Amino acid sequence: VGGALQLSPIVAPTAEVQEFALAPSSAHVAFGLLDPTLTVPASALHVVPTAGGPSRLLHPRGNGLTFAPESELVLFLGRGDDPNTTELYQARVDGSRPTRSLSGPLATDSHVLEFLVTPGGERAVYLADQEANDVFELFAAFLERTARRSSSPVVR
Repeated sequence: VGGALQLSPIVAPTAEVQEFALAPSSAHVAFGLLDPTLTVPASALHVVPTAGGPSRLLHPRGNGLTFAPESELVLFLGRGDDPNTTELYQARVDGSRPTRSLSGPLATDSHVLEFLVTPGGERAVYLADQEANDVFELFAAFLERTARRSSSPVVR
């Protein structure tokens, strides 16, 4: 309509976009596509060029999309290997590397609740009960583009 370009794929008649984030470069948009017909409704996270093209699945169940300042990484919260945990992930927009967890191993039933990317894009700071369930602390994790790859508590 009026030259508009649909960026979100139609994967199911009932699926709808629940959230989205635009890359600072404006070259890509990431979005969560909710399918309420699933037993447990979940948002599948995708990324697509704003000029159009195929979307790429980032994670089957997640939310809280944010781009790093240089627009090459998307950060988000998603279910971990243990379905009772929520981890912080990063994914390259171009898909050149696998999606990986920034939060590392979490205690049973632990969750990353929220996160922010530093203005320079070198780290993500996040709130989680990573080491002990229901004991929330702040952690910092280096993003992929830096040499270090560990997360460490910043407040105890």
